[in-house]
Amino acid sequence: MATKKQTSVSDQATDAAWRNLIELAGDPAATRGSLKSRIATERRTDKKLDGRSLRRTGRTVQQNVRLRLETTAEIKNIAEAQGWLVGEVIEQAIEALKVQLQKQSDTA
Repeated sequence: MATKKQTSVSDQATDAAWRNLIELAGDPAATRGSLKSRIATERRTDKKLDGRSLRRTGRTVQQNVRLRLETTAEIKNIAEAQGWLVGEVIEQAIEALKVQLQKQSDTA
């Protein structure tokens, strides 16, 4: 025989506190139902994210690369001197390399 989980006093107090905050924010319709049931409903309606959708939204991807110690130090020094992130140093280097390669192909 299954027993119903008792709602603790702290859960009830938390729900009441959230209802008060929501009412103060001017959305009394949002106070219908308990906080837990609203959260559960919101979770069910969320889309499942995969790698393709993350790339479309401009999220970053981690890239692990093995570099010589000197190269890593140089990248960090440039980033610090320019006030950039390490990723920005690499992006700038790629853009400069593209320009250099384009010039080489134009002269060939």
